[in-house]
Amino acid sequence: MSNVVPGDVFLVPIGRRQYCPVKVLYVSEYFKNVMLVGAYKAIVDAKVMPQRLPRSFGATIYSVVRGAEKDGKWIKVGTKPVLAREKRLSTRIVGGDVWVEDTCLGPPSLEERKTLPRMRICLGFDGVKDDIKEMLATLLKQPTNQKKSGQKDSGRSTKVTSAKRSDTKAKKSPSAKKAKKSRTETKGRQGKSAQKK
Repeated sequence: MSNVVPGDVFLVPIGRRQYCPVKVLYVSEYFKNVMLVGAYKAIVDAKVMPQRLPRSFGATIYSVVRGAEKDGKWIKVGTKPVLAREKRLSTRIVGGDVWVEDTCLGPPSLEERKTLPRMRICLGFDGVKDDIKEMLATLLKQPTNQKKSGQKDSGRSTKVTSAKRSDTKAKKSPSAKKAKKSRTETKGRQGKSAQKK
């Protein structure tokens, strides 16, 4: 029997001291060695259970169970209960039928054919890592205005926030412009009155 169970939370390494938390949503007893994980749209730098995680997942990925058990790259950090809405994420099309976890519901409707994903299994660790990196692309890539401001890239999403903050400081509000104008006019009047004396 597998040591990996629904609710297990792992950290998947995606870069130097960068990890993506994933939660096991379903471990199949029908499809040999298959599990579904939900990858959170988050990057952490410590090998501990994150205190706060997003409410939803950025991607769901079918993977092989033995990868998490044996390759030594998945780091188990804790467990969280699998919610009912998370269990429904296993709804997919396999071999022309709709499945929810290990239950076959029969042929899909026309709408289900358009909307439901096909089960595609990532066989190795690199496949899982690539899918996660693709999902996290916006957090991993360096903002274009960062180079201009001379900031060093740490690969974290917080850099985007600090870059935005420095841009907003440069912009002055209309009330600040008025105050500056009135100060200039007052100085000008004072200068003229001093000249008259």
